[in-house]
Amino acid sequence: MLRRLKRLAVILVTACAVALAGPVAAAPAQDDCGGAAYCLPPPPASKAAKKRGAKKSKSSLDVNVTLAGQVGAALVYAPRGGVVTPRPGRRKRVSVPAVSVYCPSACTVSGSLSLKVGGRTLRQPGLSASLKAGAAASGRLSLSRAALRRIVKARGATLTVTVKVTDLYGGHEQSIAVAVHPAPLT
Repeated sequence: MLRRLKRLAVILVTACAVALAGPVAAAPAQDDCGGAAYCLPPPPASKAAKKRGAKKSKSSLDVNVTLAGQVGAALVYAPRGGVVTPRPGRRKRVSVPAVSVYCPSACTVSGSLSLKVGGRTLRQPGLSASLKAGAAASGRLSLSRAALRRIVKARGATLTVTVKVTDLYGGHEQSIAVAVHPAPLT
């Protein structure tokens, strides 16, 4: 009986020490808390913050938007129904709205865009901004006629947005996939 109590006491003491010290392994690359031994994840966004973010993102992208994900405290919005590209025409390059990042509190945002069409990946210039509370930054795709033809031929593509956010909860990184469709023939 005494051995069982001693064993239980040792287990409880080690469990309490581990709980107070935090995780032993390093934090995953997806959620870096600035070298802290333990950090709290950001709270989920409120309905009011999502509504304000949708309104700001809609005005910065000039299209209807939907929430694609939350990275840290920042909200990432994409065009509703995916990104729609125009049909290839005589223009050399076209610019289409891709994503918008809304920060309810002050944050620093950087992101990269890569467009996968069939077996080919096209890198796009990303976005980088220091945002004050309640501000949004948007990223656009700049496509050539050849890229537009590839999207039409493949009947769509996938845009992968890698967003890195540094806010008061630490550094966060997440990849979000958005569908890209050619405009319908009219």
